[in-house]
Amino acid sequence: MTGRKLPERRPRHQGRVVTQRVRVPEHIIAERRRSLARLLAEKRYLPVRKICSLLGVSESTARRDLAALEKERVVTRTYGGAITEFDERFPSFAERELKAAAAKLVIAQKAAALAHPGETIYFDVGTTVNAIAREIARNCPRPLRAVTCSLPAAETLSQAEGVEVHMTGGQLVPRQSALFGAAAREALQKWHFNRAFVSAEGFDHQGVWNTSADLVALQRLMLSCSEIIHVCADASKAGRRAAALLFTWQEADDLISDLTSQEAAKLGFRVSLR
Repeated sequence: MTGRKLPERRPRHQGRVVTQRVRVPEHIIAERRRSLARLLAEKRYLPVRKICSLLGVSESTARRDLAALEKERVVTRTYGGAITEFDERFPSFAERELKAAAAKLVIAQKAAALAHPGETIYFDVGTTVNAIAREIARNCPRPLRAVTCSLPAAETLSQAEGVEVHMTGGQLVPRQSALFGAAAREALQKWHFNRAFVSAEGFDHQGVWNTSADLVALQRLMLSCSEIIHVCADASKAGRRAAALLFTWQEADDLISDLTSQEAAKLGFRVSLR
């Protein structure tokens, strides 16, 4: 065979830029998804854009990672983001009761001073509202009628003479120590409240935020049954958002908090602060 030169073959894509997809190693993908799971466990809710910013990935990559974690039942995807499996990862009532105890006492004393004899009051779920129930059971004028889906609040109020306690019924959510679901919503519709003490996972200039879909559904129904809405949340929840906007400040009467008026002004809140 002679050293004859073979004719040069032209590339099929000559004149076009051909991009070659680089395959990311499986161990890097796995570590990135573990990081995402840890972030969601800590924050409980993250929008896709925030995930992209924190992990330095594209939206398509973030959505693939979320789909993979949802398949493993680590998270639940929402419109534009994801939350951790709520009841499994949500801190227990006992764990949450230890946090911001001094602030909750301040809120409880302010809230209890608003109650009047003969009123029908709705007590929401959560440790802050339970602190209010404890203060009202100890110091509030009688008689009162209390309605709640919270087991701890019902037990606390039932020990006070002159307080008539009603529970909504519904399905027990253990780590919330509360009753949610269709039965709770149906029961709530039969009531009219003079005032409601409402909890929140977070609040900002836009309004009040919570994660649990069942809780949000019950709280939104409670809005239509109540004359006065008191949002009860300590300063650590300021500027925080969760999966769902419960209501805007136009729908609430005031915020009972240890947050100062100066701190509220810096955050851009336009709400009556107690």
